[in-house]
Amino acid sequence: KAVVSTQSTGVRISNTMFIIALLSLFLLQVAPGSTECLRHGVDFGGADIGHRKAYSLQECFDVCKDLSGCKSFTFRSWTNDCWPKYKRGGNSGPTLNGGLTSRNMECGTTKSDQSCKDENTDYARTAHTFNQCETFCRNTQNCESITFRASDSQCWLKYRRFGAAGPTYVAGLTSLNMQCSDPISVTDSKCALEGVDFWGADIMSQNADSFGKCIHFCEHTSGCASITYRPSTYTCWLKNKRGGNSGPTLNGRLTSTNMDCGTTKSDQSCKDENMDYWGADLGGRTAHTFNQCETFCRNTQNCESITFRASDSQCWLKYRKFGAGTRRVTGLTSLNMRC
Repeated sequence: KAVVSTQSTGVRISNTMFIIALLSLFLLQVAPGSTECLRHGVDFGGADIGHRKAYSLQECFDVCKDLSGCKSFTFRSWTNDCWPKYKRGGNSGPTLNGGLTSRNMECGTTKSDQSCKDENTDYARTAHTFNQCETFCRNTQNCESITFRASDSQCWLKYRRFGAAGPTYVAGLTSLNMQCSDPISVTDSKCALEGVDFWGADIMSQNADSFGKCIHFCEHTSGCASITYRPSTYTCWLKNKRGGNSGPTLNGRLTSTNMDCGTTKSDQSCKDENMDYWGADLGGRTAHTFNQCETFCRNTQNCESITFRASDSQCWLKYRKFGAGTRRVTGLTSLNMRC
């Protein structure tokens, strides 16, 4: 009899080969290019070049590949809808949508350097984890940084490093620049003025867990020229002028620095002993030594000269060379910052 038994060896082999063929076809459909590039359950909303019908992921991938200017696509398998896009990540980056699969044509699988991740700092969309938020940024055109809130899975993608106006301390937030900056040196004693306040000219104050983090915030805040830091309370003041509003003053609890710190000392060959440069004052303050008074002037915006009285440690900073004028006064020493 020419009856084919389903238990026959030949048919079992044929069935096995058929299953392998189906699996191969399935993999071809769901894996255009690298599977690392596919974003299952993700929509790249907007930036559509148009809409096409496609009967597999591979076909949608091929549509985008053959379409001039196509940077990414989103595919909905149960309706066979394919949306090619002219921007990576669509119009504003990935969002979660369980019925869709998306991919960038140049997919960027290399993760960012997370050594510069800022805990409790703010720079939305839903992302299940911090790493998924980072992946969303990697897959979004012009995305430079992220902020993630784990408590409700909120993810914000940013088109500038550190967001709009620089970092601010917010408990529960974690932020990241996609490209980390070089480590900041905080051990340069020539720049850090311990026991010194740069009072006033504040842009903002915020928490920073170290002097170096305070410098880090200033470097990436528009218009920031100097900082003052109080380690006992982790308070960091960002300033829009060198030396604050009117130059350094002594305060044992604080440490300050200018971002352009001016470590080159003035030429003291033109120091005037027993000479007062009167007037044109930026303000008087205490300085322990003549050299400290000179350092205060170097770290004060528009300071051109000084007068120092050693008997009571008084230091006057001046906004003009020679002040408003000169006169002989025993016990005073004066100096122009540029001879």
